[in-house]
Amino acid sequence: LTRDRNHPMLNRSISGIYPPGSTYKALVALAALQEGVVTPGTTFFCPGYLEFGGRRYRCWRDHGHGSVAVSNAIIQSCDVYFYQCGLRLGVDRLAHWVKAFGLGEKTGVGMPAESAGLIPTSWWKKQAMGVPWQKGETLSIAIGQGFVATTPLQMTLAYAAIANDGKVWQPHVVRRIEGHGPDEVEEIKGRLKNRIPIDQKHFDVVKRGLFGVVASNQGTAHAIRDKNIAIAGKT
Repeated sequence: LTRDRNHPMLNRSISGIYPPGSTYKALVALAALQEGVVTPGTTFFCPGYLEFGGRRYRCWRDHGHGSVAVSNAIIQSCDVYFYQCGLRLGVDRLAHWVKAFGLGEKTGVGMPAESAGLIPTSWWKKQAMGVPWQKGETLSIAIGQGFVATTPLQMTLAYAAIANDGKVWQPHVVRRIEGHGPDEVEEIKGRLKNRIPIDQKHFDVVKRGLFGVVASNQGTAHAIRDKNIAIAGKT
């Protein structure tokens, strides 16, 4: 088992680190709104790519999304919109806000071999590689690619924090510990780790977008829509 190339002994939920991809866009949107580099009405035109630094950074949709604002950019997962947000924010401001959601550090869930992942900054790259950060790299991290690496549990907690309007809760595996008698019971209580200082109105905008990902016919996850359950999500 330890030599199996598929690594069946790896607890992927806490030890596997992966590019979060487009799930990162909700956090980028919140950072951009809170920093004021975009408003809910700010639109960018997506022809299917962004010209930057002598090359084309493509959107997943070849013919583009046209003119989109933040909620619709989330609904349709428009890469070009988030490239623009990344350029306006810069790597360090973006890192500041996504770290507030618990990314880039261990969750402290209490299980062995948990990974911290990586949220890059300009300082990190200079220390790790000896070369400056490049703006083109900001485009990659703005859509959850490039150097960004997260665990599935980290992203689960980040999305729970969005649903909870900025409350980051400490995850636990154990609910309670029981001894030999009724008095020997220790309940594991919920503990609030962080309250993210992002305005409620910005959470409302992003949550409307996440709901539209499933509820809207334009949403990238509309196939899982269920008339009996209100679902928000992100492809």
